[in-house]
Amino acid sequence: MLKEFSYKQFGQLRSSDGTIDENTLLSIAENIKILFLSKNACVKVDFQTFSLESDALLFINPKVKIHFLNNQENKEVLLHFNRDFYCIEIHDQEVACDGILYNNVFEVPFIELNEIQASGIRGIIEEIQFEMENEDANTEEMLRIFLKLIILKSTRIWKEKYRLSKDESRQDVHFLRKFSKLVEENYKTQPSFIRIPNSIK
Repeated sequence: MLKEFSYKQFGQLRSSDGTIDENTLLSIAENIKILFLSKNACVKVDFQTFSLESDALLFINPKVKIHFLNNQENKEVLLHFNRDFYCIEIHDQEVACDGILYNNVFEVPFIELNEIQASGIRGIIEEIQFEMENEDANTEEMLRIFLKLIILKSTRIWKEKYRLSKDESRQDVHFLRKFSKLVEENYKTQPSFIRIPNSIK
């Protein structure tokens, strides 16, 4: 299911509906994605395979390939959106698409959820489903609010996991986030040599 607001796109795909297939994933390759996976799911993201012991969220950049492996319960939900819908400059850096969930140099960006956290995320996903099926004048803004709520909650969980509460820790994350983003931008144009600009110092 896809909603378009001028140039802004937001969509939700559910494996239970049979809407997450290879052709569909190719058609949204340029979009930013959030993938909700239930316990025991197995998925391959680019060249890394995840076998999950709990419910989890994966934060996936454009052009990253996703392949589901032997998932039988069909509880996966994929949210996808373009930068015109979200990631505008007024968003806080930590919850925007250049934040810690989308340029995470510590490890692959996924958030493991306990039962309470997973229940909360499922509730938001159901609210998104309702908005997708019952469009009115407030649908676009409601979808954006729910999307930001997922990102905010996930950012909080990630920061608590790594105990990033002190100013020094936040500065380190900000530096590494900028470094990761610059590497991503520069390797496409200069694959054999990357010069790190002074702007990250």
